[in-house]
Amino acid sequence: MVRRMLASIALATLASTWLSAADHENPFKKAEKGQWVSYRLSIVAMKDEQIVQVTHRVTSVNDKSVTFETNSLVNGQKTPAQVNTIDLSKPYDRLSAANFGDAKDTKVEVKDSGKESLEIAGKKYDCEWARYAVSLGPAGKRTTADVKIWFCKDVPLHGLVKMDIASESLKIKMEIEKIGKD
Repeated sequence: MVRRMLASIALATLASTWLSAADHENPFKKAEKGQWVSYRLSIVAMKDEQIVQVTHRVTSVNDKSVTFETNSLVNGQKTPAQVNTIDLSKPYDRLSAANFGDAKDTKVEVKDSGKESLEIAGKKYDCEWARYAVSLGPAGKRTTADVKIWFCKDVPLHGLVKMDIASESLKIKMEIEKIGKD
């Protein structure tokens, strides 16, 4: 339940970031085979913290699509890899690419946006950020969250540098750890 809520909030927010602005080109058009980006997530729900390491690695690129594999470690335990293919002829929709089902009950409201330089693990990222109010779930069971995300055009794949999500019962901090190419 918590994972689905987390995924829905994060992905709805990420999708709205790119889809709401027509001037954003599909970030995967710059992808190269072997590029990878890894993240560290801290998920705190009901005073219980889980640490998740996530790595996205481009496995195939052609003029029509990019395929990448996502590998995760949850509290040190490996989860099954997920493979996603991005159609480069379409706007990038993170929500449908993740296959988390119908998000018709998700509402995203932009609260603020700007530019900010972040230094993470000794590396500087010139970012655009946005803060959102996100509400999801059916009437009577709605969950609301404050979401702030930072993107940098120099980061491979989707460009995500950092994301903070806070709701009544859930706090998520996600930061880029490393980028590279095999």
